[in-house]
Amino acid sequence: MRALLPLATAALLTACATTGEPLTGSTVEYVMITSAAPRTATGPVVIAPERRTGPSAIVRVEPIHRSEAVVGARDRVPTGMTANAIDVRPRERDHAPAVEPRRVTPAPGGGDIVLPYPVTRIFRGFGACRGDRHYHEGIDIGGIGPEQGLGTPIRAMTRSRVTLIGRGEDDPGEFGRKDKRGGTTRRGGHELPRSRVVDGYGRVYFFTLDKGRWRSGDVVVTEGVGGRLDKHEIRYMHLGAVRPGLKVGDILEPGEELGVMGGTGVQESSPHLHLDIEDPEGRAVDVAPLLGLEPTARQCPEKNADGREARVWSRTVKVPRCSVWERQEDFESGEYYAHDVTFTLDAGQSVDVALNVNGGAWSPQIMVRDGDDKVIFDGANTTRASRGSAVKVRRRASGKRAKKAALELTAREKTKVTVRVTAWPQARSGLLLPKDGEYALTIGRPCDS
Repeated sequence: MRALLPLATAALLTACATTGEPLTGSTVEYVMITSAAPRTATGPVVIAPERRTGPSAIVRVEPIHRSEAVVGARDRVPTGMTANAIDVRPRERDHAPAVEPRRVTPAPGGGDIVLPYPVTRIFRGFGACRGDRHYHEGIDIGGIGPEQGLGTPIRAMTRSRVTLIGRGEDDPGEFGRKDKRGGTTRRGGHELPRSRVVDGYGRVYFFTLDKGRWRSGDVVVTEGVGGRLDKHEIRYMHLGAVRPGLKVGDILEPGEELGVMGGTGVQESSPHLHLDIEDPEGRAVDVAPLLGLEPTARQCPEKNADGREARVWSRTVKVPRCSVWERQEDFESGEYYAHDVTFTLDAGQSVDVALNVNGGAWSPQIMVRDGDDKVIFDGANTTRASRGSAVKVRRRASGKRAKKAALELTAREKTKVTVRVTAWPQARSGLLLPKDGEYALTIGRPCDS
């Protein structure tokens, strides 16, 4: 196995706290830099794009892409690279049913890779850009079912050899101190049990009191044996517990259980599996296409600090009727003035938009632009541009003096709408969003409401 010490200050330090997105799916609008055909789960491994920096570049603790993508190797072909943030969705199955977590499921297209966990809730892939690099080189797969999936199985995605096991109970300084208090804890807006007896595991303590130096929580690291991920390093982080009896050197077959869903090593997020992969040369691999999802690794744009709009993280999502799209995010990158979410409303469709503060000292502000890119709601009131707009806005809470901003949108005709997540100026210093800020954004309305 390759030396793992750098992981403590690189990839394992990036299993950041985020939380979930239900199965509504989303796409992203972006500027194409280079183009290539989309890769399916049976296609080649996708290497994340890299931008080189000069010798005077600032050294950061988040992971960096260490080398150029190599063209020519059959299992490593770079895909198209795009700018800005990426949401992921299952290809052509926006309304696929939830998958029973106790069943082994081949990755779409078959082959030698299986799903390590159902992918009906993807929190995020490669994270927003910090400077010219991503600060989250992996994919976060949210727990499903009762109690946000706590205690449901995490499985090996390919035949692999166990190279490292980290447990909080064995080394709390490195992997976090297990939270052995009774009762419940609030994670991602949900009250969840701190522990429970799980068949085959005994009592499992699903959370930790701190992140630990690795920031991975309970973790299993493996190296692929044969197949498309041969000699690739695969890391499964934030486990509630590692399977009893599993030890370094064991061979895991595809679909074999290696642990259970939990939230160790994170402090605010809903339970999720952080999964990341490095190829034999140490380059970050985009995991999403291997799981049948849209690629998430995109080349970061050149840094441009001129003006607010140069500091807006944008994504386009789908919000079908009778559904609620959910996203939990943070401002940890310190690079953005606002986060924009664009979606389409059908004629007569109404949705509720709610922005809740999950962390940090800031006041949430929601702004709205219509399909003509005119600001029709400034966070407190509708603007003059709203007259005759295809979207009607009804404010429910401004967020100025509370931890929640909320409004109702109704489309008079089919149109695009952009919701901007930002902070009221009086509650922050400077232009950019507070780095300790965390939020939950929901858009939609169940049909029975």
